[in-house]
Amino acid sequence: MNKSSKTIILTICFSFVFLCLTETYAKDNVSPTRITSEKMEVDNKKNIIIFTGKVFVTKGRVEIRADKLILHPDNKKIVDKKNKTEKSNLLGTGKMQKIIATGNVLLNQDRKKFATGDKLNFDDKSRIAILTGNAKAWEGKNQVIGDKIIMYLDENKTIVHGAKHKRVHVTLHPKQQK
Repeated sequence: MNKSSKTIILTICFSFVFLCLTETYAKDNVSPTRITSEKMEVDNKKNIIIFTGKVFVTKGRVEIRADKLILHPDNKKIVDKKNKTEKSNLLGTGKMQKIIATGNVLLNQDRKKFATGDKLNFDDKSRIAILTGNAKAWEGKNQVIGDKIIMYLDENKTIVHGAKHKRVHVTLHPKQQK
């Protein structure tokens, strides 16, 4: 196997760290989502909820920190079978169609797998998560760094892009034998 093939394989392996983080968040339909921030703004006309100021999100084993978080909820109508009425609620089903986190974005799973960047954009319908701006994912000392990390969650595929004057970097440490 040539050096180029090994680099591609290692890049895919390390971007798996970020894939695990976003996949765990997206597939967790049981755990409640808890959000704390300095401010929350609900805009029913635009169908968005904006959290600003030291935003902290937890859902199961995943945490997200950012300066700002914009949620686009799935606002499907809820049918109350008991009263035979339909309600439209901004929070709808409690599921999010789209999540955008900006400013000092940090994701972690079980305090073992981490990813950082300037912006995270997750679209539940397309099942694509994009981390941009000094994107980095790591577990232990192993890491992948690029300008943009794109995860295609349903395809189990990750692409890491460099920038014009900044190439993709992968650092891999051998496992310590016990």
